[in-house]
Amino acid sequence: MEAKEEIIKKLTRILRREHVNYEETKYIFKAVRDKLELKPITSQFQLPKFLSYEEVQKLIETAYKTKYVYGLLIKTLFITGIRVSEISNLKLEDLFLSENKIKVVQGKGKKDRMVLINEELKKELVTHLRNRKRGYVFESTHSKNFSKRRIQQIVQDAGKDANINKKVTPHILRHSMATYLLNKGLRLDQVQLLLGHTNPRTTEIYAKTSLEGVKDDFEKIMGKD
Repeated sequence: MEAKEEIIKKLTRILRREHVNYEETKYIFKAVRDKLELKPITSQFQLPKFLSYEEVQKLIETAYKTKYVYGLLIKTLFITGIRVSEISNLKLEDLFLSENKIKVVQGKGKKDRMVLINEELKKELVTHLRNRKRGYVFESTHSKNFSKRRIQQIVQDAGKDANINKKVTPHILRHSMATYLLNKGLRLDQVQLLLGHTNPRTTEIYAKTSLEGVKDDFEKIMGKD
């Protein structure tokens, strides 16, 4: 049995090296396990949790009522899909507002990347920053950046105030944006680029939660006689 499991491990390394996609990997593993007469693996895999678009809007509106900067912070987290550490370290020189872009410096994996923002968020950021030329985009009263813990608390408190019966975290907003973009028809590789996923399989996980993209076609097919 150990020899058979070692074959599986070696196969895993080969598939990763060759960048075999998720569906092909599943097919290959099933064929190999059947050939080796190995029992199917029982998986505890869970799909990522996310908020609906309506819940996100409710969350943002509630945060704005508490404090303007809190609403803007949460809106920026959602629209950009950036991580809590990335928004905590976001500086004015990382904003390219004339191009509707934000540069994420030294994100996960120590790589820089560009993310997009819409016109509405750009205008709000301009108003928020006023004439400041340096420093962090989101600062406390002492001109220090909001810590990761503080940002997590702001998001969590807004979720409670909005009566959202789900665990609300900055990372949930990232999941929510990925799912929203896929639902709206953005390709997996495009979402991968925006979120900074080095492994495309990470992005493919979100596709499992995105049924809206096929809803219209499904209804048309099912509605036929």
